[in-house]
Amino acid sequence: MKIVIRGANGQLGRALQASLDGHRLTALARTQLDITDLENARQAINTVKPDLVINAAEFNEVDLAESDPDPAFKQNALGPRNLSLIH
Repeated sequence: MKIVIRGANGQLGRALQASLDGHRLTALARTQLDITDLENARQAINTVKPDLVINAAEFNEVDLAESDPDPAFKQNALGPRNLSLIH
């Protein structure tokens, strides 16, 4: 199975890469797959043409999210929505 893991450099992304050994993995960092930008995400996903996309990234800086909620919204709400729109 061809799988894209978004959030490759995080703790969960690294664990997924280790546990999914044997699959064709494309592990992408935030700089390689910006899910907050629909067209960027569409281009990156369509280039790889995976069977499965796993979003293992999140915005989890609670104090910053309280004072500036936009980055948290973009990463945790808009980004997953964008991934769901890509066919």
